[in-house]
Amino acid sequence: MDKTFCLLKPEISSRTEEVERDIEENNFSLVQSKKLCWKLEQIRRTYSKEKLNYGSERVNRIMSNLIPDVIIQRFGLNPPIEVLILSSEGSTIEDFVRICGPRNALEYVRAEFQNTLRGKYGLKPEHSFVKNIDNVECRFDFNGIHRSSTVEEYGKELEIYF
Repeated sequence: MDKTFCLLKPEISSRTEEVERDIEENNFSLVQSKKLCWKLEQIRRTYSKEKLNYGSERVNRIMSNLIPDVIIQRFGLNPPIEVLILSSEGSTIEDFVRICGPRNALEYVRAEFQNTLRGKYGLKPEHSFVKNIDNVECRFDFNGIHRSSTVEEYGKELEIYF
């Protein structure tokens, strides 16, 4: 059985039971969960320039420095999070990527993907952080959920949180 990583971010900390129920209804099993206070170093490692994909190394570096500040400004130091290890019978990582939905919370995306976890639980687009860097509109959406995209990411996120 494959496994994947899921982080329920501060913006949905009051709805974690509802989110977990929704995850289980999508045929995922909860293998392990842990409630934490999100430390600055964990935020930095989760949104490191190597993990971001804004189109250029310079933009990724700038955003990797801005995102932790934006999270702390919005939720304070050490906001509550919950990290989950999930499993399923199928291609766990790919299937979970699909049910999470796209990263960005633009209104048309939310309408089109309203039945995804991010469509249901993410904050509305007006809560997004948007910065123009080198003529690139860089968005950071408070979509409620961070998840692994690959087996390699899964391993790195286990190191950060477990």
